[in-house]
Amino acid sequence: MYTSRERVLCALDHQEPDRVPIFFGTSGVTTMLAPAYDRLKAYLGMDGETRVFWRALQYSLLDEAVMVRCGSDGRPLIPGPAPSTLARELSAESFVDGWGIAWTFNRHSAYYEISAPPLAHATIEDLATYPWPDLGHPSRFQGLKARARAIQEAGYAVVALSGVSPFEYAYMLRGVERWFTDLAEDPEFAHALLRTLTDRMRAGVAGLLAEAGAFIVRRGAVGGVDRRGHHPRGAQLDARSA
Repeated sequence: MYTSRERVLCALDHQEPDRVPIFFGTSGVTTMLAPAYDRLKAYLGMDGETRVFWRALQYSLLDEAVMVRCGSDGRPLIPGPAPSTLARELSAESFVDGWGIAWTFNRHSAYYEISAPPLAHATIEDLATYPWPDLGHPSRFQGLKARARAIQEAGYAVVALSGVSPFEYAYMLRGVERWFTDLAEDPEFAHALLRTLTDRMRAGVAGLLAEAGAFIVRRGAVGGVDRRGHHPRGAQLDARSA
């Protein structure tokens, strides 16, 4: 009988485990949105406030009891918030995150929506002076080594959420329409923005790995690949090991 961690390591080694590993609640693409999770907890007779690890997109931090019940083989390892001079509340239903992106809750959906992309009118020169969040700040990674060790000792695989997703943040910072226009009409700016995001996100990955070790680092959707199926910026940010 495999432990969850052994099952994941077996699959990563291109061997056949006893069953396909299950990752439920280990990242934004495998968790539940807060409204749906509230309904699930009500159905299961569970109390307690639902916690989220990305407020804008309402990604839930699942309770251990739910992850056990659903057979999840991994557990998330999430760095703390990056120090930022930009984050602030605007109203009961709107806020500015650490990147300076303004979000407003849409009552007709489960998400917040971007109401003001901060770099919509930025130039290449502006990228050098923008008050970026400090993704590599040591405060983000305090306690992660002990948390990662506890997950492994409990028999689960560690899924470290790096927060790396340069293409996604490019269009959130720039605005979707403006960003895709940049790709066609202003590739110099597009490359400069991706370069800036890549460098800053690499600092976050370096801090995560230095504190917690190389477990499993999930890289977000970067969008766009070359002819070999590689993204030129995302490839520099991927770190995965057993």
